[in-house]
Formats: sequence, structure tokens, C-alpha cells
Amino acid sequence: LHKISVLKQKIQFELMHFQKQYGDIVIFGAGHRSIMFVNLLGISSYIRFVIDDDTNKLNLLLPGTDIKIINSTLLSQYKPKVCLLAVGLHIEEKIVQKLNQINSGIEHFFSISPDSQNALAIFSSSDT
Repeated sequence: LHKISVLKQKIQFELMHFQKQYGDIVIFGAGHRSIMFVNLLGISSYIRFVIDDDTNKLNLLLPGTDIKIINSTLLSQYKPKVCLLAVGLHIEEKIVQKLNQINSGIEHFFSISPDSQNALAIFSSSDT
């Protein structure tokens, strides 16, 4: 429980910093990874929307939050600068390439997976 509360504080601080420096933060992937990450760490206030191209999820809300799920084709309207990747490690690079190709405006990609080469900085600290 202590480790979760420490992680919660660190992630909220990091996202607050991103928001101040870059503006809107989005998450790619409206599956179990993003649902648990957002709800367990209490970060819904930092997330503008979730991107998922599954037509069954479009215009719904991420469970447990009021964050809308949108299609990646709408990104060019919003131009968020930071995207958290909540997908399998094996497709992270494919997602980054896709979002860059559609002129999404995203400049910074970070994975919520500690094992990713794109992992958020908080996962590289030894006391997490």
C-alpha cells in the first residue's frame, strides 16, 4: 500500500509538470492497462481524453472516469503534446509511427509500462 501511495504521488507530480510544460495529456489505449493506471493512481484530472480506434469504444467514457474515448483521426483537431501509451510493448512503436503519420501533434510519447524503452521517468528511479 505504501508503494502505491508513493507511486501515486510521483506520477501525479510528473503529470502536473507535463501539463504545465506541454498542455494536454492523452492516453492511447482504452483497455485494462489504462483503466487500472488512471483509476488506481487517481490521475483522471490530468488526462484530456483516451484514444482508441476500436469502434465499439468510441464516444464512451473510460470506466471509472469521465474521460471520453475518441478516434485517433480527431487528434489533428486537438494537437495534444504528450501521449501515454497503454498498449502492449510489442505495438508501442507501431502506434507512435501511426500517430506521427496522421499529424497528431504529439511530440512526447511515454509508456505506462516500466519495461518499455519509452517508460515514464518515475519507473527508472530505484525507490519506486
